[in-house]
Amino acid sequence: MTPKSLVTERIKTEWQEKKQLWKLVYDWTVILYIFLPGVIIGGFLYYDNLFDPVPWMRTIPPAILGFFIFFSIVPGQLRYYYREADQLFLHQQTDWMRSIRRLGLNFSLFRDSLRIAIVFFLALPFFNGVYQLDLIELLLLYVLTVLLKQNLRIAERRTF
Repeated sequence: MTPKSLVTERIKTEWQEKKQLWKLVYDWTVILYIFLPGVIIGGFLYYDNLFDPVPWMRTIPPAILGFFIFFSIVPGQLRYYYREADQLFLHQQTDWMRSIRRLGLNFSLFRDSLRIAIVFFLALPFFNGVYQLDLIELLLLYVLTVLLKQNLRIAERRTF
């Protein structure tokens, strides 16, 4: 077993546990009568506002949108995917510990990048229609947001 296979196995286990939890919450009636109509109606509203934003959207200052984006990236934690029982072995095998930490950090960066991309996609009517940001500005804002998230996580991890 290698550090990469160990982290991959633990990520799969975590996803299976989360999948089981979501199955308990969402059964077919909830999906059919609440989630599906919400996605359809929300999709139409999103499409309408993407190209022709409603007038009240123009009154929202960029600081308010930044505030909501900031508080959407704050939750979450940095996962290293090693457990209590591993600590004695990992303290003896420092190269394994470094590899597991690096893989956990990379996976956390990937997962956070996807989450922030979803938040930016949902806020695209504001960015594109209201604030008139072009693609370069939007990508730079996205990269800065991802870097801010990672720095916040690492700083949170370093505090004692």
